[in-house]
Amino acid sequence: AFDYVTEFITAGPSSLLGINSFKSLVEVDSHLQEWRKKAIDSYSEQLSFMARLHHEVLMLHSKLQSQEELLQSLTQQLRGVQQEKALMEEEFTQYRKHAQELINKSVVQHAEQWLLDSTANR
Repeated sequence: AFDYVTEFITAGPSSLLGINSFKSLVEVDSHLQEWRKKAIDSYSEQLSFMARLHHEVLMLHSKLQSQEELLQSLTQQLRGVQQEKALMEEEFTQYRKHAQELINKSVVQHAEQWLLDSTANR
């Protein structure tokens, strides 16, 4: 490191870069142009990736939104079906209760009739 500092002080910064002639300046310029092109290409590639990423985020957001809407719709349908089921169960319970009452009434009537018939036949 000491040699570079000494050379820098005595010869100037151009000696550290190897710039001692016009040819070296052209080479440095060529390297700078090459570096600049690579940097621009890299930046373009990064922009392309960012654009794709942004597009993907928008698509995922749209998909999420449509899935949330579907979920809300299905939840409403489920509530409707649950209410309909509860009403049908209540209606069936009432029907079963009424049918049981009719069966009981019929059994009682038949039993009474049987008793009357059996007493009258004696």
